Amino acid sequence: MADPQQLARLLDALPQTQCTRCGYPDCAAYARVDEAEDEPAEALTINAWAIRDLARMARDLSFALVHYSTDYVFNGSGHTPWRETDSTGPLNVYGLTKLEGEQRILPGQRLVRPDLDLDDRAIGDLQSVHSGEQRV
Repeated sequence: MADPQQLARLLDALPQTQCTRCGYPDCAAYARVDEAEDEPAEALTINAWAIRDLARMARDLSFALVHYSTDYVFNGSGHTPWRETDSTGPLNVYGLTKLEGEQRILPGQRLVRPDLDLDDRAIGDLQSVHSGEQRV
C-alpha cells in the first residue's frame, strides 16, 4: 500500500467489470493500534497517504471504491451505534491516521466504519474467510 507504483500495478491487474459494478473493497490498513503510537509515520503513510493514492487511482480507473475505516475515529463517549453525522475525535494515533484517510476519499466513493472489537474466534473466522477456508 505504501508504494504507489506497486498499488497501480495491482489495480491494473484486477478485472474491470468486477470493480466497476460491485466495488473494490479497500480493507488494507496499518491496524496495529498500540504500535501506531510508536510508529506514527508508518501508520500515516498506510492509513492516509496510501488511501489518497488508492482513491485517486480508483477514480481514474472508474472503480467503485468502498473504503473500510474504524470506529476508532470517535472518542468513545456518547452513544452507539455511531451515526455518519456524529462528531469524530480520535484518542490515539491509529484513530487519527484512519480519520485522515477517510478525508482522502473522493466524492462518489463509499466509506464504512465497522466496530472491530474482535476476540480470537472472530479473528480466526475473518482469516478463514480471507483464505477461503470454512470453520466448523
